[in-house]
Amino acid sequence: MMNIIIDELNEISLLLREGKMNEAYGQLAQIIPDMSKTIDELVDENTKNDLVVILTKALGAMENNDGILLADTIQHEMLDALSKLL
Repeated sequence: MMNIIIDELNEISLLLREGKMNEAYGQLAQIIPDMSKTIDELVDENTKNDLVVILTKALGAMENNDGILLADTIQHEMLDALSKLL
């Protein structure tokens, strides 16, 4: 499941870089439940706390309609953290 989430986050990051915000947000909304469930099952509290910090940054980018910052956060922080869980 984590591999699927990582692949989808890569796709979302690309969509954001292409300026396809609505499509990216729609896909992000679809994978959040699976991502949340998988993270709850696989990680310890320290890793969860690290991911919360990354997600908070991502939400801030979304609130500011900053697709590039969101893409960077997904690509360079979230994906790095999730890849370590494989």
